[in-house]
Amino acid sequence: MFKKVCIVGPGLIGGSLALALKKAGMAETIAGIGHRSISLERALKLGAIDKGFLEFRKGISRADLVVLATPVATILKYLEKNFSSLEKGALITDTGSTKSEIVKKAEFLLPSSVYFVGGHPIAGSEKKGVEAATPGLFKGKTVVLTKTKKTNRKALQMVKELWQSVGAKTKVLSPAGHDRIIAYLSHLPHLAAVALVKAIKESSERKNFSFAGSGFKDTTRIASGSPQLWCDIFSTNSNEVLSALDDFKKSLNTIEKLIEKKDWKELKNQLQKVKHFRDRL
Repeated sequence: MFKKVCIVGPGLIGGSLALALKKAGMAETIAGIGHRSISLERALKLGAIDKGFLEFRKGISRADLVVLATPVATILKYLEKNFSSLEKGALITDTGSTKSEIVKKAEFLLPSSVYFVGGHPIAGSEKKGVEAATPGLFKGKTVVLTKTKKTNRKALQMVKELWQSVGAKTKVLSPAGHDRIIAYLSHLPHLAAVALVKAIKESSERKNFSFAGSGFKDTTRIASGSPQLWCDIFSTNSNEVLSALDDFKKSLNTIEKLIEKKDWKELKNQLQKVKHFRDRL
């Protein structure tokens, strides 16, 4: 159990983790840090946090666990702040969608008296804000934790147990390994959805958008994500995203050539292989 957990950014992810930790009896007290008092008041009202702070240094004072649960760009800014008021041996982790830049900056800037373990819970909701927080958000979901030569083994184990206590499964990867995989499984699908909507928007068929059925809407749902949040994600994982995009373009080009050649037999073969692979997921 942690004496004091500090959630920086008690929104959907941070708020859900706070509620889950309370339910699991993993924290004596939970503090929340945010930019707006109204957001902290909502978190207090919902019981996600016990105290709210606008000032970072006061909020993390004497905490033995700090969770940076904000968008990637904001996490990078928070890492530049003063962490000296933490308990010696305190853990710091995060929930950012990219890992290499965050881990590199954390290991360079944070004092040697605290331990950092990068994290990424692969969970979420179309809703946002602490109002959408739920203690069951991470149940059965995977949380990727990062390990480098500088990672403290005991700290890594403690963060593993933290996530497992709220029902999550944990997987340990290098920061680069995480970013490469997530580029294909999260970042590329988002860009594919964006490109599809953009193609329709800029075509002569945009006037017929009312004909869009559930297939189109399901495929493009994620294109409604926050533009700023996704720009931050792409900017901190640009090399891996470009590599994934290159493979995607090659795949589209292969399909395009089969249609141009009217090679329906091979197209069907490709569709069958893809269906078989997808059905096994």
